[in-house]
Amino acid sequence: MVGRSEGEYSRAEDQESIWSDETSEASEEDRSREVVACAEAASEGGNDDMGGEEVNRELNRVQYMNYLISEGQFEQAAELAETPSERERVVRAEAEYQEECRQTWLRYHTATGEYETALDLVVTEEEVRALNESMESHRLEHLNYHMERQDYANALELAATEAEYTDIIHFGGRAGVMRVAKILQAAGLIADGGV
Repeated sequence: MVGRSEGEYSRAEDQESIWSDETSEASEEDRSREVVACAEAASEGGNDDMGGEEVNRELNRVQYMNYLISEGQFEQAAELAETPSERERVVRAEAEYQEECRQTWLRYHTATGEYETALDLVVTEEEVRALNESMESHRLEHLNYHMERQDYANALELAATEAEYTDIIHFGGRAGVMRVAKILQAAGLIADGGV
């Protein structure tokens, strides 16, 4: 430390106290402010100041941790987290990412009619209602399609209400009645020979 002024010794002591164990418990904002203060002190102290290297390592660590978080590499980011607030930030970012993925997959499976898979992804009552509405809309759309084409056998598989069964029987004639009777018998709703 040859050639340092009294002010430079003071800055070096400040840097040592900044990087002490007490700092590891500081909040992320406090840590950022300390890094900036150290960077300023190091730049004033000249190139031979070891605090500048430490500041650069710290800045690189934080920047790389932020990069890993932005790339979704949470395990590696957690390895770089040193303070409780940094660890919490990584955990929170991963949870937000997982939630975003869940919602994206829920929208995808709902839009493509993969309702059983979508059911595994619903969490809130609102999501359950929205999925049920989508399923019902999809069912009615296909029921109407088969009814328009006079494809009563496939329409019957989609029927869910008494009015829908009645329409199929009415429009499907004797074949429709027999098909409905078989389905109702298989479900145990009428006895054999009930039609």
